[in-house]
Amino acid sequence: NITNFEDETFEFLGFDKYIKDELFIKKFWVFYIWSAICGRGGFKTKYEDYCIDLNGINSKNKIIDLINDDEKISNIDDELMVINGQYKSLDERLIVTFDRLDNIVKPYLWDDVISPLVKLCMRFPWGNIFPKLFLRRDLYERLGNLTNKNSFNTRAIGLEWTQNEMFSYFMKIIFTSCKADFFEFLEEHSEKLSVKPNQIIKKLKTKGVEHNQLPLDTSLIQPIINLFFGSSKTKKSGKVSVAYEDLYRNIQSADKTVNLRPFLDLITNAIAAQSEQEYEKGFRKDSILALAYCTSKQVRKNAVIRYLQDLWNEQGNEFVKCFCLDLSNNKVHSSYKKNMLYENVFEKLLLEVKANHRDSDAIKNISMEEMKQILIANKIITPYMVGNKTRYGFAYLYTNYFGF
Repeated sequence: NITNFEDETFEFLGFDKYIKDELFIKKFWVFYIWSAICGRGGFKTKYEDYCIDLNGINSKNKIIDLINDDEKISNIDDELMVINGQYKSLDERLIVTFDRLDNIVKPYLWDDVISPLVKLCMRFPWGNIFPKLFLRRDLYERLGNLTNKNSFNTRAIGLEWTQNEMFSYFMKIIFTSCKADFFEFLEEHSEKLSVKPNQIIKKLKTKGVEHNQLPLDTSLIQPIINLFFGSSKTKKSGKVSVAYEDLYRNIQSADKTVNLRPFLDLITNAIAAQSEQEYEKGFRKDSILALAYCTSKQVRKNAVIRYLQDLWNEQGNEFVKCFCLDLSNNKVHSSYKKNMLYENVFEKLLLEVKANHRDSDAIKNISMEEMKQILIANKIITPYMVGNKTRYGFAYLYTNYFGF
């Protein structure tokens, strides 16, 4: 791992004179990579006098002096070629990872400091050294200093969970904790299953080795989930939802992806609600955990609290906190509490939130476009066109928290 945040206190601060100098920033990352490989990667450098203690008080000035010395930075570049050559001769690969970059480079500097790193990694000059960037999606989406960002999509891997991955993980928890009891439940209700319990047991084995992870097969997972949570309450339209679809819809972000924490918190809160209310309401029937408790307003509201706190406590997401709390605590006009807002109305909402926090240094100078991009990148809202007009839809995940 190139970014050794656990042991280093280095932050990219004090380089104001060079912040717009993309060549300087690129040279900085070349030095940073070389420093990590030589310092922690087991390679002995012949330029030990170039090594800089990144925890040192004067590290910034030493780095600037080194980067501005063409001979030294050239020697570092040459030595990286030597390192790469050694891996090539052994037919080996070195994977270098960049993680928690927001702790090293403040979010407001990402355009100028992280964009050059992304470009360097896309055209990495050392063929047997493979860089892997782990980037906060919200910050990556806001990068503006990348002219061909769409071309990177084929090289990017999203870490969001699919519907079957989420339910397969949930079932793994069940199998790990109480497999025997659960299969007894399946046997008792086998007439409601399109897949038999012994078939499920076979699917938990690979080459005779027993596992607790179901394959990502809808025909296998869907009937188990529907039985586990039972049917929903009949809607006014007379339609009855199935748990496999309804649970997934209830925890979707604005871009229709899901994250695991809100789902698990939803389950935790639903268990508590069922324990407290089942005697009176009787929703459970033949299910283990009734879907009606999982989709209740209070459970859905409580399920997102920790996840939102994680989002808005990240550097650069101060506006997320202001926006969410103002909506939730009725500090903006009630007319904004709708699943969808036209662009002109949505912009008035943003201006009202900004006005509520006019004394905040993180908020007072933020532009309309920045406010939109922060909320879109964090998947709280999504824009879409209807005819020639832009509308903004709120993530279904947060509607109860916002009081819609």
